[in-house]
Amino acid sequence: MNPCPLNYEWTIDGSPIQGNAEKVNICFPDEGTFSSVCVLGYTLNPSSGNICSQTNTVCTTVNIDSNCNSEYR
Repeated sequence: MNPCPLNYEWTIDGSPIQGNAEKVNICFPDEGTFSSVCVLGYTLNPSSGNICSQTNTVCTTVNIDSNCNSEYR
């Protein structure tokens, strides 16, 4: 067993969202532009609570449009 399991911290526009897995499902209740959907990966030692290592934060912009076409190409 890895003494420092991998965790992820997800945020939308700086506000934390639930989930600490590599992939999360995000439901956006409103249309608009969310300027920063970000994730930070880190390993945490469960015995001490110390961070063993972490990645750089990766962010992207997401545009939600209620007039989207459900046909994929």
